[in-house]
Amino acid sequence: EVTLTGIAPNPSAGGARVAFTVPEAGPARLTVLDVRGRAVATLADGPVAAGRHEARLSGSLAAGVYVVRLEAAGTVVTRQAVVVR
Repeated sequence: EVTLTGIAPNPSAGGARVAFTVPEAGPARLTVLDVRGRAVATLADGPVAAGRHEARLSGSLAAGVYVVRLEAAGTVVTRQAVVVR
């Protein structure tokens, strides 16, 4: 099962860790979208091995609410992330 297991810390004043799991090797794309749906960061984009992975959400994002979107194995999973200053 494709999972976006956590964003920590959330809310974050700096960078945060984004953990995700994919059941099989293949392409994965992990993006951060603003409230208007625009991609503001790409955390992963390319082939990944099966299992758990971790990416880093930059501390340079402006304060606000974001959506972290994982696309892998024909599945899309999203989670909300909050950046505070």
